[in-house]
Amino acid sequence: MVIDYTSQDFEKVLSGYDVVLNSQDPKTLAKSLNVLKPGGHLVSISGPPDPAFAEALGLNPLLKLVVRLLSRSVRKKARSRGLHYSFLFMHADGRQLEQIAGLIDGGALRPVVDKIFPFTQTPEAIPLL
Repeated sequence: MVIDYTSQDFEKVLSGYDVVLNSQDPKTLAKSLNVLKPGGHLVSISGPPDPAFAEALGLNPLLKLVVRLLSRSVRKKARSRGLHYSFLFMHADGRQLEQIAGLIDGGALRPVVDKIFPFTQTPEAIPLL
């Protein structure tokens, strides 16, 4: 399904999803909770970081508390709906990129390219991101 974000509100069109990958702002993060089915998982690469992330980094107790507080609201909303929230810190990883390429080659993932721009038209392409 294709959603035109300029004229459609995805939150009102979609429902019953297992996983949502959020890469946008806090408003979109909150709306993403509404398209998941019970037991679904909201993963955000744009934050806020969650306690598991703080633990994985080995942060000191004060910073762990700060991280916990930053994500408290979204974690509470997710929990009240029977959902899970986690933060994914993005970094370059060749092995992961190979796995993603395998999913694409196998047909499990299907990238959709709307338009191709030559490098010289980069300024025109950026607003479409």
